[in-house]
Amino acid sequence: MANVSETSFDDLPSETAVEIFTRLPVKALIRSTSVNKSWYSLITNPKFISAHIKHTISSVNEDVVLVIPHSNVSEEPYASLYSFETGNVIDKYEIPFKTRTNTMQLVGSVNGLLCLTDVNIPYVGRDLHFWNPSVRKYLSIVTSCDHKWKEKDRIFNVVGFGVVEPGEDIRVVRIMYWDQNPGKLVGEFAPVVEVFSLREKKWREIQNTRVPRVASEEIGISVGHMVYWLDCVGRTETHSCTVCLMSFDFRNEVFGLMKLTDDVRYCLGDCASFSLMKFKDSLAICVFEINGSNGIYSQPFYIWLMSHEDGTVSWTPHSKFVYERVQWPLTFTKSGHLLMSRGTNSDRMGLFPLPPCVDASFIESLVMHERGSELLELEICNVSCPGSSLISFW
Repeated sequence: MANVSETSFDDLPSETAVEIFTRLPVKALIRSTSVNKSWYSLITNPKFISAHIKHTISSVNEDVVLVIPHSNVSEEPYASLYSFETGNVIDKYEIPFKTRTNTMQLVGSVNGLLCLTDVNIPYVGRDLHFWNPSVRKYLSIVTSCDHKWKEKDRIFNVVGFGVVEPGEDIRVVRIMYWDQNPGKLVGEFAPVVEVFSLREKKWREIQNTRVPRVASEEIGISVGHMVYWLDCVGRTETHSCTVCLMSFDFRNEVFGLMKLTDDVRYCLGDCASFSLMKFKDSLAICVFEINGSNGIYSQPFYIWLMSHEDGTVSWTPHSKFVYERVQWPLTFTKSGHLLMSRGTNSDRMGLFPLPPCVDASFIESLVMHERGSELLELEICNVSCPGSSLISFW
């Protein structure tokens, strides 16, 4: 009888093993890390995690929406993943941390990692929570570089969440300013700009930065290595406001400011509202207006997409449509469907209740799993940020 050679998965070439593992779902990969040391080492390697994310993004063919509770989080501490096509719940994730106010809003989402904070809370160094529901890991940051202001001061935050380059360091930029005079000097206190690096686990203050002004939208929209905020300036009884975009480039850490062109700004008249969102790999702006008489409402929407060619920014009309009931634009799904939050005829002047906290770009990933099951509670004191920093890592 001929001898039968005995082989195992470990005998495969490393390239073949990586190709097989990149096609597995996150839960199967996490279970695989406990098989042996070589599998653990491969799966928790940052290069493999990046390769797995790229494969997941290229192979996902279903629109999913992650819905996160925005208020009374302690009563229902779960985020639910829904299928856009069927409306069925695909998965539920228990939220493992608490916010100061029991409320949540989404700062941004990158490769399955969420950044969350409280809703409209004016305190110094607002807490931020990085959370990957797939691997059940989170990192809470309850500190700030700045030491000029005290907790009782009326300080507000403008926040953006993004990446330097795909697969590279994930970062947060935060602008802290005095609420009575945003964007201008208040005594000796100008706006303070801080950047947090997830890779380095620390804040640093950007020195001598020039903030063109402070945006009125406190949460930015991230597209590639850029983050954008919407700003409306100078509305009076006789003049409409000027609509601007403030931007921050995570690569060179430079701010920018541009005005919306008149064809975008006035496509629906002087009294339109504006909402920034991401459409696939482009920045989109939704221009909308609510018109109503005798209790019957119509709501026109105009979607514009921004493009860069030869260093020039331009806006291209994407679509125009009308709803016969009040809706609030939320975000686009991966395939380009616009999600709306339904209002009622009593929602005058666009004053809606707090819209749902949703992420339509969510994917399952191994981001933050490279630390395995280790639990860290660190007090970090670094040179660039005087004082101590408390970082909780689960």
